Amino acid sequence: MKNLNVNFENLTDEQQKQLLELVEESQKPKDVLEFERNNDFYSVDGFGGVCVSKWRNDHYDKQRLNFGNAYHTREQAETAAKAMCRYNSILQFAILHGGYREFVPGDDNYYVCLDTEGLNYFWGVIKYSGGFEVYMTKECAELLCEKLNSGEF
Repeated sequence: MKNLNVNFENLTDEQQKQLLELVEESQKPKDVLEFERNNDFYSVDGFGGVCVSKWRNDHYDKQRLNFGNAYHTREQAETAAKAMCRYNSILQFAILHGGYREFVPGDDNYYVCLDTEGLNYFWGVIKYSGGFEVYMTKECAELLCEKLNSGEF
């Protein structure tokens, strides 16, 4: 990063305001990840492990980035790996039990979540605001809750 020296007192009030807005904006987290060539980045491999690679900005790097599998730190990638494992396990359960379904606006779309104390899993239903849950039939959601709460899954 390059340094910039500014004599703040010599700026007009409007210039000071613009500079402060630019500094504030530059410190906000970015929604889009950016990587510099030959810098390390981290991703999750097909087995749930974390890999470190050099960013080459090639087809493979861009595919990882577009798939949401490129991170600045090992810790970020480890967090993602845990979340992917949980999501994939629930998705696999729903598929294997014939209960997986795509979100359909207006229909009963069932999903499973953990209560606020982290003690029990329960199922919910949503009609109009499909998020990133794994949706399934009510029967599949009930069975999954039963298995999760018993420790069997």
